[in-house]
Amino acid sequence: MAIKFGSKKGSSKSSLSSKKSKSGVGCCAPGGICAPGGGKKYIGKEKEETIEERNLSFQFQEHYGGDIHGQRRELAEILREIELIENSSTDDRGLMNIISEQNDADGSITKLNIELREICDKLTHVHSAIRSREKETFEVEREMIEIEKTEKERYDICWTHVHKYSKDSNEMMLQISYNEVIYSSLRQKIEDLKTELNTLIMSATSINIKISESYNIGLMKLSNELNQLYSRIKIAGDLKIQVENAKTKYEEEKRETQDLKNQIKKLEAQIRNTKQMKGQSFQEIRTAFESEIEELKKLQSGQKVSIEEKTTNIIK
Repeated sequence: MAIKFGSKKGSSKSSLSSKKSKSGVGCCAPGGICAPGGGKKYIGKEKEETIEERNLSFQFQEHYGGDIHGQRRELAEILREIELIENSSTDDRGLMNIISEQNDADGSITKLNIELREICDKLTHVHSAIRSREKETFEVEREMIEIEKTEKERYDICWTHVHKYSKDSNEMMLQISYNEVIYSSLRQKIEDLKTELNTLIMSATSINIKISESYNIGLMKLSNELNQLYSRIKIAGDLKIQVENAKTKYEEEKRETQDLKNQIKKLEAQIRNTKQMKGQSFQEIRTAFESEIEELKKLQSGQKVSIEEKTTNIIK
């Protein structure tokens, strides 16, 4: 806080108002009233010298720093004026004599002393207030330094955390971008594998249909041949033993046919298991699957040939 104080007229100058004489010369100038040789010829021609009553006041304002220095300068001016009054020169004493002649000397001096004491008391009070405010200012400045130090430490900590967070965030964004690239590549591979698997399943289904058709055709042919064989057996009653043998052969062919069905079921199971196989390419699966189909075709062809040969032998 700054302390402001001043006189009733807002000035820190002395309350002794020195008026110029009619000759345009100050009272203490050569030829003046109180100058050597001035005499009393000018008495009555001067206006009465008065001492204005000082009304010093001070107020506290919420400012720090600059106003204190200004009030110090104003206080120094007032103290200098008091010192000039206390250490007055001969001319000043002459002026006081003139004042004493025109007014009650004892009353004026007493009034002046009282005024000076009041001024001194007020200045002492103001000086104490200034010293107190200086201490408060010092404490405030010290607290501000402590606060600035603490806030700087907090700022450094926050800056460190922000820097670390920014670094971690950048690394995380790079990792996310890298993972997105890997994810896109994996999705493309999965789509390609799905397409290839669907193609393989369609091929296996087509092969299975062809095998079923071939199997049905073979069974129909075998049934027709057996019907013809039964007709011939009825005609030729002496071939009863051969018919029994033909039945036995038929049962054997039936078991072989059942084995063929089991192999077809096994092939279908292998097709279903291709979805769960790992580490084996679809090309190898397709090759193995085609080779098994070829073996089944060969086996079926061999069975047909064997049946035809046996039927021919029976007929003969």
